[in-house]
Amino acid sequence: MKTTNAQKFNLGLFVTIGTILFVVSVYFIGQKENMFKKTFRISAYFQNVNGLLKGNNVRYSE
Repeated sequence: MKTTNAQKFNLGLFVTIGTILFVVSVYFIGQKENMFKKTFRISAYFQNVNGLLKGNNVRYSE
């Protein structure tokens, strides 16, 4: 069976759309699970934090 240009085009379109859908779904799943962020959680207890409220972001620097 000889493949036509229309069949080649349809196959290329199918592969391209499938690849794009796969990449987008991996991105959104990863974003939901915070997989692509450089973050980690540290817990500490202080007696005095002078105005820091619960839930505020705190930056850590080495």
